[in-house]
Amino acid sequence: MRPAHHQLRLPRPPRPVPLAYVRDLRLDRVRQDILATTDSVGTIAYRRGISHLGRFAGDYRARFHELPSATAARR
Repeated sequence: MRPAHHQLRLPRPPRPVPLAYVRDLRLDRVRQDILATTDSVGTIAYRRGISHLGRFAGDYRARFHELPSATAARR
């Protein structure tokens, strides 16, 4: 058998979906901004290209296990 045949049968490690990668990167940057500035969470989110604040809050909580407002309260 050709080597290419064996490569097709090897399990591939999971890779992040491109959209999920971009979302996580954006959330990381929003968190950095929340901790570094005194701007409101909504202002920071809009600046980073987030337009649906309810969905943003849910995604943020899923990633960091706290709401954006809780992060802002710690600054």
